[in-house]
Amino acid sequence: MTTAPWAEESARAILAIFKDKSVRAGGILTTSQVCTKFLTNGGRVLNYLAGVKYAIDHGWIEQLSTDFKLADAGFAET
Repeated sequence: MTTAPWAEESARAILAIFKDKSVRAGGILTTSQVCTKFLTNGGRVLNYLAGVKYAIDHGWIEQLSTDFKLADAGFAET
């Protein structure tokens, strides 16, 4: 399955949320915090899900049980 062209843009919007919250590599935000902010910023659920998958697949974030951890690679992209 190919990646939607807007998935990277959505993943970068997710990274921007970490940056806006001053999260450094290894820092954590809850999935609820990230999703709420993404949707509040005008994003759509489908874009959010594709962005999360893209960010995880590229090693930018790690999904913990109910949290996202910003990986070194993700911090470097912010």
